[in-house]
Amino acid sequence: MGSGSSIKIKEHEAKLAELEEKRKKEVESNKKKHEKEKEHHLKQISNLTATKKKLDEHVAKKEKDLQEKEEKAKKEKENLHKKLQAEQQEKQREIEQILQEVSLKEKSLKDEPERILQSE
Repeated sequence: MGSGSSIKIKEHEAKLAELEEKRKKEVESNKKKHEKEKEHHLKQISNLTATKKKLDEHVAKKEKDLQEKEEKAKKEKENLHKKLQAEQQEKQREIEQILQEVSLKEKSLKDEPERILQSE
């Protein structure tokens, strides 16, 4: 009976050793799997960071372009306003000159009968 229990102990120890080896392999496998997932996540973070940087640069460029267009439009509006004012002033001068000429002609026409009488 003594040798039978000795064999059972050895079988049990062998079984424990086998289970321990299996557990070590599983732990190692889980470590490798975890490392791969970690590398994958770090790569994703890196890619997302690069994408965010590109988007930020794109947005900054669009904002700058928009600001430049707004400034250009504002200057154009000011120039058109100045041009319109200058044209209005020129038209006003032309109107005043025409009115002056009309006034002189009216006066000349009123004086015409007297001149005709005086010349006779």
